[in-house]
Amino acid sequence: MTDVATKGNSENTVQLRLPILLYHKVDSRFECGGTWVTPSQFERHVRFLKENHYHFCALETLLSKSEVSQRRVAMTFDDGYLALREFAFPVLRDYGVPASVFIVTGFVGRKNLWDVNIGWRRFEHLDWKDIEAAAAFGVRFYSHTATHRDLTRLDAGELRKELQGSRETIESRLSQKVPYLSYPFGIYNAAVARMAKETGYQAAFTLFKRRGEDVDSLYCIERAAVYRIDTVGSLRRKLEGGPLAGVERLKARTINWCARGTPVAKGLLRHAKKRSALLPLE
Repeated sequence: MTDVATKGNSENTVQLRLPILLYHKVDSRFECGGTWVTPSQFERHVRFLKENHYHFCALETLLSKSEVSQRRVAMTFDDGYLALREFAFPVLRDYGVPASVFIVTGFVGRKNLWDVNIGWRRFEHLDWKDIEAAAAFGVRFYSHTATHRDLTRLDAGELRKELQGSRETIESRLSQKVPYLSYPFGIYNAAVARMAKETGYQAAFTLFKRRGEDVDSLYCIERAAVYRIDTVGSLRRKLEGGPLAGVERLKARTINWCARGTPVAKGLLRHAKKRSALLPLE
């Protein structure tokens, strides 16, 4: 869980403990990366939370409460992969779970070419028809930027385009406000957070707060990532803490560290292709 400072009606700062889970892929196909869960694993997680009397609520509800029950939890998904339609959305409907999906607007209906291709397998994203259908039964869609780039590497113009363009696209397609942003790879800094606020977002989500950064706490809200190696016991520790909670954070940091190498790897590949194109033919 994460502590977030918000302001109530009295303008007094209130510290909230926000239990927010983050999933990426829910898919039956194996992949080499760790940022996925199987369909049966996902259903088991949801059933466990229901049976243990957790109350699922929307992000808006979680952020608007001055007091948060220990049994309250929000479900979020990053990237908006197509497999959610088959393996996650039916479970959410069956159990009555509200959820939020952060989508990459420039890759809606396309394969995840923004990601490093590990294991020679690509995964498709939801298209607008899928997104509109899911929104009709209550799934909320927010911004994961336009092209899933490391925002800290962009100049001010590019950064604004990534954030504002994505928000405006979703608002236009779904006729809804888009107050929330999820940073790609969880990477941000003070300049990115300020731009998020400037371009109309009311809050932004990451995995781990950056220490020593002067950032409004509403623009660096942590979430507990759930991966293939996580059991229901792991889930409990992520939400409730305890002696082994540090182990869960270490696991998440390790997997996230690998994922954060994607922008570097993509840059190296582009550089190699440019060099290859410049080499004279023998």
